[in-house]
Amino acid sequence: MVDPNAGILHTGDIVILNVRKDTKEQAFLASDGIVRDELRILAVKDVNEITDMRDCLFRVVFKQNYNAAKDYARLQRSGASEEQFLPAREKLELEKEQNNSRASLRSVLTYGESVQLLHLKSHKFITVRPHVGAFFMKQCRHVEVVDGGTVHSNFRLQPFYKHKIQGEAVRFGEQLLFQAGKLGTTWFLHWCKETMPVDKHVPDNISRHEVNCSTISSQGFFIQLYARSEETLNFCSALRLYHTQTDSFVGASAGSIQANGRPKAPYLRHRDVDHYEGVDNLWSKGIWVVENSERISGGSLKWDCQVCLMHSGTGRYLAVEKDPIGAPPPPPPPTGILGMGAPIIKPIDPKAEIKEEIWEAYMKDIPDEDCLFIFEKIETVPGKEIPCAPKPKILLCNHRGTKKAWLTNGPAKVKAPGHEVDPAEAKKRPSLKLYFSSERKVRNAVQLECLDKLHQPYGDRPGPH
Repeated sequence: MVDPNAGILHTGDIVILNVRKDTKEQAFLASDGIVRDELRILAVKDVNEITDMRDCLFRVVFKQNYNAAKDYARLQRSGASEEQFLPAREKLELEKEQNNSRASLRSVLTYGESVQLLHLKSHKFITVRPHVGAFFMKQCRHVEVVDGGTVHSNFRLQPFYKHKIQGEAVRFGEQLLFQAGKLGTTWFLHWCKETMPVDKHVPDNISRHEVNCSTISSQGFFIQLYARSEETLNFCSALRLYHTQTDSFVGASAGSIQANGRPKAPYLRHRDVDHYEGVDNLWSKGIWVVENSERISGGSLKWDCQVCLMHSGTGRYLAVEKDPIGAPPPPPPPTGILGMGAPIIKPIDPKAEIKEEIWEAYMKDIPDEDCLFIFEKIETVPGKEIPCAPKPKILLCNHRGTKKAWLTNGPAKVKAPGHEVDPAEAKKRPSLKLYFSSERKVRNAVQLECLDKLHQPYGDRPGPH
């Protein structure tokens, strides 16, 4: 049965906000949120040119309340006594609990309602700075992402065309306006058609456009649904891969390019403390982002679907070599009878032992067929989608055409210099090189853990500035 609300915007939906610049380029609202808080429009001819798709993902939530936070900040500036702080602190904690419960609600959104846009990567809210002018258009107000948000973080959903009315459900693909909820009815989220100056941190094939808050209401946004479910893993989720056999986490180096023209190879790093969820085991180099092979398409992550694993720290992709270790060079073409090129057919021995093939893993800047993986189910889990909890165990398989290779901690002995690995020493070593094997072994299971703050309560996060 088709869900009648499938094409309607709900609170809690993860969306992409795109604009219609021209027919040759695709343009998306984006922000880094980690190094820079500024909000920009990224225009590209190919979606794969965007370095991190999480820059363009936002979660729609209900309007938050900041009255108690404002009173608490006012007392801090005035140097009030501890007795005056006690009731204000209680109100602040109650306000956080109310915001947390309100943010967990899911409801159909209609025109005229107030919402906030939560940047998925940095977990900051899009906020208008009313006392700061925009960089390009000085008469407009500056817009950026702010941790915790403020009273200027809420926007009212308004239709772009007159035939839409207040109270009508907002549907995906419709052009709409984000009206500033605090500045007044004449201020809207706006973007400039003029290109920003060249930035050395942004590739040359990506053009940037300023996003500000202006009285011009001629620049609308199109909402595209990326993901909705919170009970399953979604594309662009941050994951931690735990290899159960070696008690190690899959990670990669953030170092520079080596002499052979490649980054350092990925590896397995043994956990620091016995407790799996200990703080000492939180390793920044062991965070991976699962991406769809079609980057603009999102949704829930399903079993046996092709994905790419992007290293969060470097933006590089996990890949597997085309040729196995110790593979002989391809033989010259047979000449046959009188050099006429007739094939030489050798009989196949059915008793011949099929040897295990081992491939090395490496990191790649641009994803291709070497970077395609599938998550294979090894446990009885209902449904076609991968759940968030409990942490599922999978077999990480590199799938290229008819060949498959499964992640392993390395063979007992590889007949190639510099590749000998003793499995008995695996747990004693701080790191272990990453390999893929032609044999499917359940003992090489990998445990998935979602690290997104999307699944954490809002009340545990820092308050507004």
